[in-house]
Amino acid sequence: MSSKNNFYYTLQGYHKEVTGSNIVCSIHFPNNVERKFLIDFGMFQECEYEEKNKDIDFNIKEIDAILVTHSHLDHVGRLPYIVKKGYNGPIYSTFLTKLVTSSILKNSAKVFQSNYDKEKNYAKDAEPPLYSLDDVEDALSLFSICRYNESFEFDENISITFFDNGHILSASCILIEATYKNRAPLRILFTGDYKGKNKFKEIVPIPNEIFDLPLSIVTESTLCEDTQISYEPTFRDSIISCIEKDKGILIPCLAQERFEEVMLELKQIESLGYTLDICVDAPLATEINSIYTIYSNINYMPSNVMFVNTREEREVIFKSPKKRILIVSSGMGDFGMAPLYLNNFLVREDYEIIFTSYLANYSLGRKIMELKRFNKIRIPGHKDTIKKVAITKQTREFSSHIHCDELIEFIKKFNNLQNVIINHGCFDAQENLKQKLEANDINAIMLGTNKFHKILSSGEISTFEIIQEEKKTETVKPSKKSNLDNRTIPCFIRSNSLVKNY
Repeated sequence: MSSKNNFYYTLQGYHKEVTGSNIVCSIHFPNNVERKFLIDFGMFQECEYEEKNKDIDFNIKEIDAILVTHSHLDHVGRLPYIVKKGYNGPIYSTFLTKLVTSSILKNSAKVFQSNYDKEKNYAKDAEPPLYSLDDVEDALSLFSICRYNESFEFDENISITFFDNGHILSASCILIEATYKNRAPLRILFTGDYKGKNKFKEIVPIPNEIFDLPLSIVTESTLCEDTQISYEPTFRDSIISCIEKDKGILIPCLAQERFEEVMLELKQIESLGYTLDICVDAPLATEINSIYTIYSNINYMPSNVMFVNTREEREVIFKSPKKRILIVSSGMGDFGMAPLYLNNFLVREDYEIIFTSYLANYSLGRKIMELKRFNKIRIPGHKDTIKKVAITKQTREFSSHIHCDELIEFIKKFNNLQNVIINHGCFDAQENLKQKLEANDINAIMLGTNKFHKILSSGEISTFEIIQEEKKTETVKPSKKSNLDNRTIPCFIRSNSLVKNY
């Protein structure tokens, strides 16, 4: 290797599509020192990749630090597992990311333990929990807090800066900058799941000088598929229509920020003069909401909200003829209190059910939406089949992800952009974003999981494909076109697989 090329970084992705986010960024210095950063370490939530939750495809001992972009489960869900397996270095995040991550991970550990306790009663080979509450506490003890727009020196040659990101409260973009003597710096910006605005906080702007730096960007592509999916707002009209018809409403809802968005919309409906009777039966959403009520910039809660805490309160709701707005977790209907409520209210003509998130293939929500009215379905956890009587609807207007054209406009703000490396989207979404960026004269590649990329300070990039001959054996040859699967399938049967955060 020539001396001018011995200062570079490499990128290796270990997740396909929109699940289990984790990327290793290795910085190689001319003096043969190497620093390795793991960006996120999320849960795999699809049947196809479920077994990967137990795999760590890199040497833990070589990781110098973990950088966390935000607190969604598919970005933080396996942090206790890597700590359990021996990682004891720093984990960097914002304060609120740590705070929310604590709730997310503790809930996850309880779900793992609960499933194990049930399975071991009838299965000799019951799967032990991926991690415990003690592992969660061990992981949380490693967190170091970062402030937006304030660089910190990881060592004498590397600085790291967190920038505000509107994806959810506390989300970040992360810039790594490496310098060595008189060499041109290496810079790479990880956008996380980027969104430029957020209803619950004022975004701290990325400083203008950052947009003039020569750098590469690693970006998600979640909503970049070239499809005809409608994101038109229908939620408010559906709620008002039900109220005026004296019908109740059941809303399965994601626990983090989707719950807050739904409550904000209900508050705005209330401001139009409608009287709302709202019951919330979603323990994790309730816990995270207590954080949002302190740290968000707006009052988004309607005036008449009851939080359900006991089985007796739940039974009263099931038996009451009173029409209410019922909010439960989870968003796809598979977990939490959602199956119980769906079993009780899908049979009622005086209720409508409104799903407020993406419904993955084989999720309970998708099955209910695709089932013709008055046909029968068995809700998991219940013995008897029930008839679908309630009208069911889905809205895609709520999303914490940015749409493709908006993402491209954000990327185009960078005046000395070297490369865009695309990940965290289905194959079609990644390919569509790549083509659109190239149409704007922006060099773009897809990160993939079967390759690694070497990038110089000039932006020159070389890609090498990794061929897995055996599970732990790798050989390297020149890159070929990626062969990613078209779509992942979320796990529906196993109750220890938690839903994606769309």
